[in-house]
Amino acid sequence: MPIYLSSPLYPYQFAFLSEKNRFSITLKARQVGFSYAFALRGLYQALNQQNYSALYISLNQRDAEEKLRYARLIYNTQPKDIRQKVRLIRDSQQELAFSNGSRLLSLPCSAGLRGKSGHLYLDEFAHFREDEEIFIASLPLASRGYEVHIASTPLGARGLFYEIWQNKDRFSNFKRIRVPWWHCPEFTNDLLSAYELAEDLTTEERVEKFGTESLKEIFRSFPTIEGFQQEYECSFLSDGKAFFTYEELLKTISDELPIALPGNRNGYFHIGIDIGRLRDATCVVVVFQPFSGYSFLSHLEILLKKPFAEQFTRINEYVKNYRPIKVYIDATGMGMPLAEELKRQWGNLVVPVSLTRSLKESLITNLKSLFQREALKIPRNMELFHQLHAIERETYSAKGHDDIAWALALACAGIRDSVRWEVAGGDSFLKSLPI
Repeated sequence: MPIYLSSPLYPYQFAFLSEKNRFSITLKARQVGFSYAFALRGLYQALNQQNYSALYISLNQRDAEEKLRYARLIYNTQPKDIRQKVRLIRDSQQELAFSNGSRLLSLPCSAGLRGKSGHLYLDEFAHFREDEEIFIASLPLASRGYEVHIASTPLGARGLFYEIWQNKDRFSNFKRIRVPWWHCPEFTNDLLSAYELAEDLTTEERVEKFGTESLKEIFRSFPTIEGFQQEYECSFLSDGKAFFTYEELLKTISDELPIALPGNRNGYFHIGIDIGRLRDATCVVVVFQPFSGYSFLSHLEILLKKPFAEQFTRINEYVKNYRPIKVYIDATGMGMPLAEELKRQWGNLVVPVSLTRSLKESLITNLKSLFQREALKIPRNMELFHQLHAIERETYSAKGHDDIAWALALACAGIRDSVRWEVAGGDSFLKSLPI
């Protein structure tokens, strides 16, 4: 039976839905609607086959629920006669089951595949920490005739997604689909011309010529042009000069961080503030250090294009509400006035920091040590992720935006024994910090 949609499909969505190959891998830009395509393909098969089973594996529970939310929405907008012919008999956050014996099951990758079966859809596979384990578990499914469809934005020239995409000899059974941003009508102002011409232009040229205003804003906000190329132009970046490798950063991410509200008495709060220079933004990071267990990034806010007085008021609110043991603030250049004013307001609670090269080395090395010891976890915030990866080993700086990364490094300065500080004004001293 047909499925009725409220809006037309994009060309690549239609191509995927029409794909007959049992194995496919899609290299795609962010936000191009492939989760929707996954949900639609599974629902269509479920309504048209007896005992069809689709198994969606996503990065986390929220993304897993998204697939079923799409499928549920599409099903509920079908004509009454279709919904009467194949009734929805079970509806939960993890499963949609139908009267013809078909079902759609959607789980986070942490759940694994053991004991499960069905046509497999792996969404954002490049970002899975357990990519090899899940892929190996999928092989018995494939041998029993089930389909395996993989889609992801790239995450470095590493991991199994990269290997499957690149190694056409070893993985010759996979149909390859590529979807850069200029294939998506939401991002381009001239789809047909972009299809024909964009590939031969530089990134800056095609963004300027074919990008919508929203795409141009995304491009301007990226820490580096290379990061944009990976997230939106299907390029695989190497670790190259990166101080933090992709593998290291993946291990620091947690999708199940606890909540630490202001007033929490089971540990300490630390605040780091970086005064933005390249995009007129000040970043505030709050890290919670519990009495036992790992520390974690609790709150993050970017004060974009806010006047000095408004920044001062907002940061004052953070200090009053969270009552941190220390506030470390960038006092380099334009950060000096705000740092001095906060110092006058809060005294020794506020530590102005001059971000010289040697101080950056100390801060970023401490941050890496915390990651390696699994003493610090961060949420899945891709802007922070890319900023951290953009910091280079030799310079301890990124070529583009790195304000969130340095706010995090400053916030974590107190989570160690001692550090040589170069305080605003040029004086250096060795200061033991509270843990």
